[in-house]
Amino acid sequence: MAIVLLITLMILFLAVSLLNQTYAFKIVTVGDLDCSNRSLQTMNSIISYLRQNNTDRFIFLGDIDYRNKTDLRTSYSVCGQDFLEEVQKYTELRMIKGNHENNTLWKNITDHFALNDNIWYEKINDVLLVGMNSEKPFQNYSKQYQSVSRFLNQMANHKLVFIHSPALPEVCTAVTKDTGKMCGFYELYHPMFVKKGVDCVIQAHLHTMAMFQKGDICYPIYGMGGAIPEAINQRYSNMTFASNESGFTVIETTSGKEIHTIYANNGKIKEFVFDD
Repeated sequence: MAIVLLITLMILFLAVSLLNQTYAFKIVTVGDLDCSNRSLQTMNSIISYLRQNNTDRFIFLGDIDYRNKTDLRTSYSVCGQDFLEEVQKYTELRMIKGNHENNTLWKNITDHFALNDNIWYEKINDVLLVGMNSEKPFQNYSKQYQSVSRFLNQMANHKLVFIHSPALPEVCTAVTKDTGKMCGFYELYHPMFVKKGVDCVIQAHLHTMAMFQKGDICYPIYGMGGAIPEAINQRYSNMTFASNESGFTVIETTSGKEIHTIYANNGKIKEFVFDD
């Protein structure tokens, strides 16, 4: 009887231990894809990775509809839609609107893939994902602001926010009017992100990869899908790493960490580890 009780207690202890472990969650992400050779290489690399690795989500960070000057068709109709449909064979698809997707096309895309067109969130065990439209005006009384605030109130060990345009003071004050509008985004949302325990804000738009840290929040830019021409080719203050090589990124949440691994098309791999 004592042995049976001991075994039962051991089983209960193991069950509780497993429940308390952080659920490992894997995301593949990238932004800014057209139908250039570099983007096609990135797409092929992503599909190859998804075939070989169990992945929970593919999150596209926006801008898949570039217009070829010599062709009336756009990159979404030529190769982008086919790529996203191929992705769905291996994992679930989530998307963020970029500045190259006009409202009509974006509705067609989200209807085709049965996705939310503006803001979405999901919590999977201890991982909270929030996707939002960075092309909208930034007002603290907006429906989006209030929704994001409510979503981030949920308890989670990992909170990841996905947007298209970079919300960084270094970028918005140093480049163009196009990124200048994002100063308002940072001023409005960063205090909320700090207060509500966001771990990383994943961005794209600039056709490069860059890593920034704002206090306890990482602000990486993964707009390195391969779209041409490159929008940005310079360093900013507070940048911890930069690369103009095309490729994609894998984000894994495990224990109290977020591990970001960049897979460049030239075969180089770079890993960043962020502690909660």
